[in-house]
Formats: sequence, structure tokens, C-alpha cells
Amino acid sequence: MPCPSSFTITFIPIYYLAYRDSIKDNRGKITRQKLLDFRDEIKKNKELAANDLDNVNYDFIEFDRMSVKGTNDASSIRDRLRILEDFIWKPKNMITTKLATPVKKSTATKKAAPVTKK
Repeated sequence: MPCPSSFTITFIPIYYLAYRDSIKDNRGKITRQKLLDFRDEIKKNKELAANDLDNVNYDFIEFDRMSVKGTNDASSIRDRLRILEDFIWKPKNMITTKLATPVKKSTATKKAAPVTKK
């Protein structure tokens, strides 16, 4: 079966570690469909981010950024593994990945009030 077109080599260590953790922690099987669903969510989220920053999943944006950048340093692998495992094992309503205060585009810049000495 051919790999999806969005497959990159940077996913291999993440998938391996997720499988290893699922066996070690006796969590159950990670199915191919679950991994494909995750990749679809990453793609949809990226498309949504182009138009609507209020409703995006910021963890998915970060996962995509680290994957596209191709970094395989320890912190990147650890963060992407956490994001993937959250998607696989946590109930959808338990994943809280939005910013506490969404970023808004501002048309004007605010200047700080001058400091006066007494």
C-alpha cells in the first residue's frame, strides 16, 4: 500500500515511540486508521489556521511546524510524541490546546503612557 503523499521521514521516530509506549504501558493497539486520522486533522487544522486563528488547535500547528522544519532533536520528538499520544489516547473533549486568550490582529498600536518623576 503506498504511503500518503503527506508522509515525511520525520514521522518515523514519532510513530515508533508511540507504538513502543503503547506496548510498554499496555494501552492497546495504535491502528493505521488512527494515524491517518491524526494526519488528516493536522492538515485540516493547517488549512483552518490560514483563515481563522480563533478556532485552531495550536498543538497541531506546532506539530506541523516541527515536522516541516524536519527537526529530530530531543525536544521536538518529545513534543510531537506528546501531541500524537494526546490525540490517540485522550477523549476529544479532554484535549485543551487553545490559547487561554486568542491572538487578535490589531490595526493600531498602543503606546505606553509616559513615566513622570515626582
